[in-house]
Amino acid sequence: MASDIAASAMNTVILSTVLSAGNHALFAGTRILYSLAISSQAPKIFARTSKGGVPWLALLATSSGCALLFATSAVGKGELWFWLQNLVGVSNQVGSFDKLICGRSLRLLDCVALDRIG
Repeated sequence: MASDIAASAMNTVILSTVLSAGNHALFAGTRILYSLAISSQAPKIFARTSKGGVPWLALLATSSGCALLFATSAVGKGELWFWLQNLVGVSNQVGSFDKLICGRSLRLLDCVALDRIG
């Protein structure tokens, strides 16, 4: 009985975490595609918005991409899904490393500008 309750609680936590991550990815991807279209770095069609300001074509494209990529988990033995996960993991590490380098560089430039380096 207690193990059933604990299992249900864990399933609830995992499901809400997955839904939250998916919602964030969809929101961020839509806004990035919309911003790229505004700055002419993506097709202008993705800059169209509804009367309420929702970039619906960017949302449709991002949703379609997410669904297609999620469907790859059913292809073969999941090898494509494995490679996509690795690609995301490596890109996150590269992004974090870039932030570290930029942060250190800016701190160094700040020190130079204030004549704090001996």
